[in-house]
Amino acid sequence: MRKFLKIAIILVLTPILAIAMYFLFLWVTYIDETVAQGTKYGFTVGASVEKTYEDILLVKKKHPELMIYISYGNRAGDNMTVPPTKDNFDIALKSSHWELLLDGEGEFFNIIRLSAEGNTVTEIYRHRKYFELP
Repeated sequence: MRKFLKIAIILVLTPILAIAMYFLFLWVTYIDETVAQGTKYGFTVGASVEKTYEDILLVKKKHPELMIYISYGNRAGDNMTVPPTKDNFDIALKSSHWELLLDGEGEFFNIIRLSAEGNTVTEIYRHRKYFELP
């Protein structure tokens, strides 16, 4: 009887522990942070957009799937995704917000958003989650 009880406890606790560890992993890896001064993720608040675009090209080496999501207006058709190349710098300049999709086109769960006013980066926003909220 005692052996049966131990096996039953193990069979009950193992899935509970696995589920708890999964939720702990999701909580530990979740990032939602805004930087208004200083340097973070390879970018610097106060840097020129030209320097920041060069930094994007360096970040692309670590994240080869990286794409830049650019919004031109409020309509659904006013958005586009471009690869970060030197040739696309003029296209990227048309927007004051660059969303770096680190996992590739259409993947919004792992991003860095760079906001600029004039020729200067004013904010770095980082968002990462490995789950979808309802």
